[in-house]
Amino acid sequence: MLFVIGLGIPARLFSFWKLGPVPGFAILVIIFSVAFLTIIVDSLIRGIRDKSLLHINAGRVGVKRVVLSYLFMVAAMRLCNLVLMMMAGDYLADNSFFLTAIDFFIILTLLQVRQKISDRIFYAATAVGWAVLLVLYLLHWIRFDGIQFDLKPWLIVLGVMFLRIIAERYNYQEIPTVSVKERMIPAAVTVLAFKKSKVRGLPTCMTEDLRARLTCEEVDSILRWKDSKQGKSTIIIVRKIPFAIFITIGTMIFLIMEVMALWHII
Repeated sequence: MLFVIGLGIPARLFSFWKLGPVPGFAILVIIFSVAFLTIIVDSLIRGIRDKSLLHINAGRVGVKRVVLSYLFMVAAMRLCNLVLMMMAGDYLADNSFFLTAIDFFIILTLLQVRQKISDRIFYAATAVGWAVLLVLYLLHWIRFDGIQFDLKPWLIVLGVMFLRIIAERYNYQEIPTVSVKERMIPAAVTVLAFKKSKVRGLPTCMTEDLRARLTCEEVDSILRWKDSKQGKSTIIIVRKIPFAIFITIGTMIFLIMEVMALWHII
């Protein structure tokens, strides 16, 4: 949908903000910003309404895993940016927004890689990454000016992590088992409950993404599971986020900003 909308935007509206060779990436930035803020506000409202806003289980959140994942991302992004600057440093220095777009896709790739490697390889990669950065620093090939300790960015990171933890608590919805429908996405905890049953054809995918969407056959199996010995009257599914709406809003905001820039309003 985003690709089709992008093709429909007149070329003269790309772009008056000097965003480099990928001005359309600004639409992605706006879309994800709007979506994130909307989810956060919705989660805060739900937390206040349920009086459980600050009830956070540290064990369930996995503080150690979050910290290590953050360190892995920082080291990997630092090394990737070093390679990019060696290959096209002068060009990227004049197109920082283009570098941000590249970093965005690198992060998406790293997230996919992280899901497919074992914890042992993950820990080893994190240690090796920081060891390489330390060696480069000692050889005076790089400086840590960009990641020196500064209270403000650390507070921002902690704040975003805290908001994300709150939002993730409301990513799920409990529904009656009889209401389950095709293309719904079961929560991983629900799929784990299915593993104890002898009913055939139950879902096995626990990725909680589009790959885990229920088929018609799996829905029939879940309905049979409900009436089995280990069945339950309710199941937990992943809440549907209408991302098409955010794409529309993000595109409209982008166009309004471009028109205002064209008319020299901003």
